[in-house]
Amino acid sequence: MSAINGDTLLIVSGYVLMCIYTSLFLGQNSGITNGRGAISAAAVLSVGLATLTAFGICAGLGVLYNETVNIAIFVLMGVGVDDAFVIVRALEDLEQEEKQTVSSLTSGAALGEATQTRIGNALASCGTSILLSSATNSLAFAL
Repeated sequence: MSAINGDTLLIVSGYVLMCIYTSLFLGQNSGITNGRGAISAAAVLSVGLATLTAFGICAGLGVLYNETVNIAIFVLMGVGVDDAFVIVRALEDLEQEEKQTVSSLTSGAALGEATQTRIGNALASCGTSILLSSATNSLAFAL
């Protein structure tokens, strides 16, 4: 129990710093309609939920919580938030033609379809790198 109590402040402050970091860098140069703030919040939230899920599964299997496990929390934060940076970069790297098409649309339904297409194209271009980085990290932790 001392492993949990001693590092609680460190873990919470790590998550707060990660929230601030992702909000600052993913929210740079963005308008209110860009949604980058939502992306940074979703990135940190998904990492937090994944961490809680992993610890819940480990607790259910009887794995004891120790100081070594605390390191995994920070590694999970770094790896998980990195995927958000990759996705945002892929969105920024879309061709200028697609950006002009999205900005020239006026109806809400057409804009929603264009946004879905743009996100789909971005995920198609960066999905392989996210899959490979996640798979290699999973393999490294399994060993």
